[in-house]
Amino acid sequence: MLELLAPAADIVGFEHAPADDAEQAQLTAALSRVQQADTLFSLPEAAACRLIDSQLVEEDAHAHELDEHTVADHHDHAHEGADEHAHHGSEHAADHEHHEHHEHHDEHGHNDVLVQYRYQCRQPQALNSLSTSLFEQFPSLTRVELQGIVPAGQIAGTLTAEQPAFSW
Repeated sequence: MLELLAPAADIVGFEHAPADDAEQAQLTAALSRVQQADTLFSLPEAAACRLIDSQLVEEDAHAHELDEHTVADHHDHAHEGADEHAHHGSEHAADHEHHEHHEHHDEHGHNDVLVQYRYQCRQPQALNSLSTSLFEQFPSLTRVELQGIVPAGQIAGTLTAEQPAFSW
């Protein structure tokens, strides 16, 4: 599983509810684009992964009250393929436990977009890298913090437009 949690402003262009038909169209188009896993993420061909589905989990307000932004978790299960969570870093903060409770609100009304992408991989042991085109698709993203757990241990890295791939 690959999970992306990003501020709505970076995906949609604004964080408030659509004010008019133009903003509604912008929201609809952005949410459609962010669910296109095959255009956003690349996994090693040797892992023989196929996308099962992508799902917009929410686009609601989240409270972000911690000092650091925990961005991603990667879990690798041979029976289901790889589980990854990628999360865009920003001035807001969250932790993985907050991801389990998908509704948090603060006085700022910060809105996030959370999308889950499920893959089935025939050779999950061959999952040793991830690359993304998120920065091309959503230019206001400046970095993606990646953390995970793989058979060899924990991984962590930062993806940017200049370095959109990570290997472990």
